[in-house]
Parts: sequence; structure tokens; C-alpha cells
Amino acid sequence: MEIFFRQLVLKLDAENRRWRTKTIILLDGAPYHTSKTTMDILEELRIPVMILGPHSYDAAPVELFFACVD
Repeated sequence: MEIFFRQLVLKLDAENRRWRTKTIILLDGAPYHTSKTTMDILEELRIPVMILGPHSYDAAPVELFFACVD
């Protein structure tokens, strides 16, 4: 997960250094998203995140897409 977030920040920084002022990364409440290690990485990289509550499908419309994928 650390590699993903570091690469994401590099890509977003290259496109627009001010992306953090207009972007929030949505994460579900999965244990690997809310672990201390992940939270420390997100804080270090200054990634603005919102952790969704359980069963927050309305807040994450992409879940409707994943529901159709077999």
C-alpha cells in the first residue's frame, strides 16, 4: 500500500502541485486502510483522506460498478 500511495503522490504532484487543496481520497474502513502503518504514510505524504463508515455505498458510487463485476 505504501508504494501505491507514494507513486500516486508523485503522479499527482507532477500534474498539479496544489492537488491537495481540491482532492480527497475516499477509503473504506478496511483494516489495511485504517491501520497505523497506513495512517502514518498518509500523514507523512499529506494525503487528504476520508474514511467511509460501514456500508456507505451511497458515498462511494464506484461500489455499484464493482457489484456488477463478476
